[in-house]
Amino acid sequence: MVTAFLNPEIDKVIYTELPECIDWLSQSPRTGCLHLNKALYGLKQAPRLGHQSIDGFLLSIGFHNASADHNLYICNQSVILLLYVDDIQLLYAESAKSRAIDVKESLMRQYKMKNLGPVKQFLELENNRLPDGSVTLGH
Repeated sequence: MVTAFLNPEIDKVIYTELPECIDWLSQSPRTGCLHLNKALYGLKQAPRLGHQSIDGFLLSIGFHNASADHNLYICNQSVILLLYVDDIQLLYAESAKSRAIDVKESLMRQYKMKNLGPVKQFLELENNRLPDGSVTLGH
């Protein structure tokens, strides 16, 4: 996901100081601070709010959390989604390809993201798909 921490609304009233030399902000009152409507990188709440946002969305489209890891989501035992901050890996059997395509399209409508195609590397692990369909992981 592009700008994962910039998607969610803030759940509290938060003000931030204006950075120096912001001439383009002349239409807002010069109080020395701004009221934030959305999360920013560096905001302590940003990771939690970002995770709550995508968690709620994934639950709404039919996924549920795996008991082993709250960043692992399963849909109908056939599509698995692994989330790590703003990286997503989607795993599915060939028989679930149409559901996986629906999930990708839903995610891309909801969030600004890029489809990088078949995974080659995820979290510093090389992923190699073998001709028989199996996958090997390594460095």
